[in-house]
Amino acid sequence: MTTIAWDGKHMWSDSQATQGHHKYVVRKIITVATPTGPVLLGAVGDFTTLSPVIAALKAGEAYEQYVGKSSTILVVKDGVLTVTNCKYQWIEEAPYFEGSGKSLALGAYHASKSVAKAMAAAVAHDMFSSGPIVKIKAPARGAYR
Repeated sequence: MTTIAWDGKHMWSDSQATQGHHKYVVRKIITVATPTGPVLLGAVGDFTTLSPVIAALKAGEAYEQYVGKSSTILVVKDGVLTVTNCKYQWIEEAPYFEGSGKSLALGAYHASKSVAKAMAAAVAHDMFSSGPIVKIKAPARGAYR
């Protein structure tokens, strides 16, 4: 799976994708240009949902229909994190952690109050999360491309 974090200004992720016994390095968080301005996008779980979600965002269309049972999509627009999982969608406040390393990251964050240390703990101890850790700053509120 993965570990993704939102600290209110940046989205963080590990870089490991696992398929069976094979591990790959992938990019799990990206900035996407939409008709109403850029958004920050993160994906946890089944990555086959990512392409149609990106296409829908770029077209200014709803993306929720593409999020399946085994994936979670995180979208930050104007500093607000929206989490979509299957049929459910909700807003979360920072700090927020998602993925297989979530519990490890939450424990480390509770002890250190550092998202960087929380991500490092998840990468070190969750078998489905691995480095390098990627950090992307959210687009400025009201930013347009």
